[in-house]
Amino acid sequence: MTMYTIKTMPNEADDILKGDKQFVFREAKPQYEVGTNVTFAVVDSKRITPHPIEDRVYRITYIERGEPIQDGILAIGFRPVK
Repeated sequence: MTMYTIKTMPNEADDILKGDKQFVFREAKPQYEVGTNVTFAVVDSKRITPHPIEDRVYRITYIERGEPIQDGILAIGFRPVK
């Protein structure tokens, strides 16, 4: 199965890792489909920064598009892969 990486900021990565955030808004790309596994890369000051989240795998559980979300943007829901 193909794995994709989603870039995120440190504070968002912390919230995802704690389980406080279970969705992100990202530019619509064809590879984002329900069931796709993703990892997160933390970007701080335009550089990828080591973070504990990079060792975790998440599975996309839902995708929301259209009103009221801006055209070209997706709400991507996910859960950790056990």
